[in-house]
Amino acid sequence: MHKEAEAGVEVQGDHVIDECEVCKFGLKHGALIKDYEEDRRSSKYVIIANLIGIYTVGVCPSIPFVLAQCGWFGIFVIIFSGWITWYSSYFLVKSLYSVKDHRLYDFTALGTHFFGYWTGKLIRVFTHIIQILSVGALVISILDNLKILFINTNLPQLINSHFAVSAILVVLTIAVPGYFVKTVNDTAFICNDLYYYSSNPPVYNAIVPPTLADGFSLLLFAFNGILSFPHLERTMKEPKSWDLSSFFAMLLTCCAFFLIGIMGYWAYGNSAEINFFSNLPQTWVIPALTVIFILQVYENCMSSMIVVIDEERPKLTSLKINAVLKELIRVVVYSIPYLIMWVSIVAIKRFNAFSNLTGSINGIYLSIIMPPVFYVLGYGLKSNLFTINGLSMILMVLFGLTIGNYCVYITIIQL
Repeated sequence: MHKEAEAGVEVQGDHVIDECEVCKFGLKHGALIKDYEEDRRSSKYVIIANLIGIYTVGVCPSIPFVLAQCGWFGIFVIIFSGWITWYSSYFLVKSLYSVKDHRLYDFTALGTHFFGYWTGKLIRVFTHIIQILSVGALVISILDNLKILFINTNLPQLINSHFAVSAILVVLTIAVPGYFVKTVNDTAFICNDLYYYSSNPPVYNAIVPPTLADGFSLLLFAFNGILSFPHLERTMKEPKSWDLSSFFAMLLTCCAFFLIGIMGYWAYGNSAEINFFSNLPQTWVIPALTVIFILQVYENCMSSMIVVIDEERPKLTSLKINAVLKELIRVVVYSIPYLIMWVSIVAIKRFNAFSNLTGSINGIYLSIIMPPVFYVLGYGLKSNLFTINGLSMILMVLFGLTIGNYCVYITIIQL
């Protein structure tokens, strides 16, 4: 037994917590020793949250028409933006490991430990602004589906001229309180002792929010992708040091989410009509919305896939698959979404199988029903059908956005 332990000093392995410059102000202040049990227990929520994001954005009735009219340019944008998303995530995850023997937890910890407290605080505020903006795109997709459903079911009286204003209030109701829930600890400490806070690293989570606040945080988490990034690190190689590429990766990632938020807000146009295609300038609406769509869907697919891989990694390791085969599997897995997206674009353009009514029904149904169902079947019950490197997850998601929509459409026609 360590002498430090005998003296009452907390030790984890060779790591003396009381002497660690990162840990001495509190284990949960933004940098954790490599113990992922908490993350593993929360990973099931990551899967559900990301699937909700995929289905909600993907079945917005305007998106298939946008993709269908992009042609080869849309395919190019999908490939490029998907690569940027993966590249940014990869180096962002590397930077989370840049403190020896620790995993930095979020953007705040990165800023705090590399640039000082106030920079870390600004980065924390900055990331929450991104969350507030990015939540708009998903909420707008839900509202788009609801509005078209009301119109196509002869219930236009449920939509008034203030619909856009009401929608914005919905976004603020979800996002803004979530921001304050996430920063309640910082606010409390600043009010109590500003001097201490300005001269020492912050101690996060010293005040545990009540259960209701935790639930509200989970709701916010389900409507944005940025908090998924800390869960990507478990399949990435551990870097030796912080590098400039990590900074640019953070910048690219933040810009991507800003784009989602800004475009989501702009989609309202100057009227109450929520129609992505008609309210935006025709010259840049197609490429812009394509970028938004693929960034959101691809990031969520990737996050879900990596969580599944993490659960299956011990099995893969025990099989001692050689490096070449593992690399081949990785390339195939990351190529499948592109291939299916190409087929989807061609099929949508060829058969014109999507209607506003079908899209709205699918948007509401799939967003609420399919993610929990998929979780229970593929992850909760540990079915082998859904644990092949996340490949089946991607196939099912994109299958639901294409063939599934077409089948529902035919059913409605027959009714």
